[in-house]
Amino acid sequence: MNEERRKAKRWDVSIPCSITHTGEPIRGRITDVSMGGVFITELTGLIPPEGALITVHCKVEDQEIEIKASVDSNVAHSLSNIRSDETVKSIGVKFQDHSQKGHSRHDFVLLLISAS
Repeated sequence: MNEERRKAKRWDVSIPCSITHTGEPIRGRITDVSMGGVFITELTGLIPPEGALITVHCKVEDQEIEIKASVDSNVAHSLSNIRSDETVKSIGVKFQDHSQKGHSRHDFVLLLISAS
């Protein structure tokens, strides 16, 4: 039996984003969101290690928004419908407790949900 272990409800979204850790921004796509964090996939560069502090940036309804977060998990999986040597890099991201640029975690999540 597969029992759901997540504490928070998740919403499916599809929002282009970027993350910064060190150096250049890494492009990706937020594919689900909860009050605790987001799942980002299709990452284009070297993904930060678990526990790394990052900033998630995206544009929703003509608003540039960003929020501080930490990498909760790294995932790399092969896509069976493309070449076998290609992988999709993804991370689970946990929000930090403080707000950024006038957006609380709650505001950020509501903006992401409303954009889908």
